[in-house]
Amino acid sequence: MGRSRVTLGASCAVAGLLVGLLALVPDTGIRLLLLTTVLAVTGACLGTYIHRLLEAGDIDHTTGLLNRRAFVRHLDAEVARAQRHHRSFALVLMDIDNFKRYNDRYGHLTGDMVLRTFSHIARGVVRTSDLVARWGGEEFALILPETGHAGAIAVAQRVRQRLAAETLPNGSPGVTLSGGVACFPEDADDSEGLVSAADSALYRAKASGNEIVLFSRAGYQ
Repeated sequence: MGRSRVTLGASCAVAGLLVGLLALVPDTGIRLLLLTTVLAVTGACLGTYIHRLLEAGDIDHTTGLLNRRAFVRHLDAEVARAQRHHRSFALVLMDIDNFKRYNDRYGHLTGDMVLRTFSHIARGVVRTSDLVARWGGEEFALILPETGHAGAIAVAQRVRQRLAAETLPNGSPGVTLSGGVACFPEDADDSEGLVSAADSALYRAKASGNEIVLFSRAGYQ
């Protein structure tokens, strides 16, 4: 956002200079050329600024991950791609266990540190083709293209184990995760159904005592 403001400010300065020159140039043709240049410069920079505003609206500022709105858009696109090419993919929902209790004990700044630590670990585990987002609060969502139940479980378990083993900078212990997995097209063939299936599996994981990653269709793993 800061760079956008600098870019827009610079373009306004250039445009202002060109507008000032308009009054000093008697030739109509040159004045028309200057005016066209002003419109081109300001239009391009405003377009860049608007694009960055929209991009910033997709990012969760605490974790640097995509936010829920952006994730749903990507999920819809992934469902459409998988339907078109007859491919499979996995959706994983993960929730930090007892996060409110952790916040109450160590403070919200430490809680935010946990969220950022999850973000760092998850991005280090997944492939470049995968996608990680903050689903809301202490919940996160992953899209894993070309991945079935077993592969999604393995990814979720690696994230869970690394977060549990992490010692945070202020000395507070690592935290545990619960997760639920749903796969397209076995568990559902649309975005809403996949989210419902993964969320149901996550609920069962939490009810089973946390730290469990579940299939959506079968038992826990």
